[in-house]
Amino acid sequence: MGDDDPAAAGPQIGVLADDLTGALGSAARLREGGVETLVVWRPEDLPEAFRPRGVVVDMRTRDAASGPRATAEAWARRLRDLGCTRFEQRIDSTLRGAPAEELDGLLEGAGLADAVVVAVPAFPDAGRVCADGRQRASGTRRAVEVAPALFGSAAAEVVGAHEVVERVRAGRAARFVVDGVDDADLRAAAEAVDALEREGVPVVTASPGGWLRHHGARNRHTIRDAYSPRYARPAASEPPWRSTHHGLPGRKTTQQARGWASPTFRRAM
Repeated sequence: MGDDDPAAAGPQIGVLADDLTGALGSAARLREGGVETLVVWRPEDLPEAFRPRGVVVDMRTRDAASGPRATAEAWARRLRDLGCTRFEQRIDSTLRGAPAEELDGLLEGAGLADAVVVAVPAFPDAGRVCADGRQRASGTRRAVEVAPALFGSAAAEVVGAHEVVERVRAGRAARFVVDGVDDADLRAAAEAVDALEREGVPVVTASPGGWLRHHGARNRHTIRDAYSPRYARPAASEPPWRSTHHGLPGRKTTQQARGWASPTFRRAM
């Protein structure tokens, strides 16, 4: 393949999600922003010759035999081997699960231990806002401190979306939590990360997926030649995905999948 062939490059972004619901949500947001997206369950669903622009992995870390960290490390290494350099960790909007372990595994597997990590936990469409680094549901007082849940004891700064670039340049921390209450904050955070990447700063991000509709806003495009026997939408009579192992998801997930904008999903062979 020539250098100008989109399939010759690695994935534009790789998202590691802990469960199917999160994977489908992140994929739908990427697709909404114009990135053709593949959802996978198994490493063999990503052969060497296959280069989708966006890959979202359902790691199923809550029941993975190897545990959250090792599972995330293995998937991140697989995506890195395919040429992916931009990684996102999909976190639960209430920070449930083992996000710190998954992030550690992602950074190790991707070879990005020294990268800046920017967390954008707000998800206004789902009623989740982040203020002063604390994540809460709109209209409630219960809040979760994001930095300790995601970064452990590592030094972290809480910043506004328009402060991200300035604070990263200052170099006093490598972990950041971005406050946000509406979609304008999510867009501003995405534009800040784009600016850092243009400067050559290695950045890993973490979010519940809300801001992914703005991923790559400066250079939005779709891949017209993305459809093939290995990269094809299901027929209209079929659901927009099919599990390749562990059986099918439950009814709630099925209804959610049908209601979202339809990304492209890996079909069982």
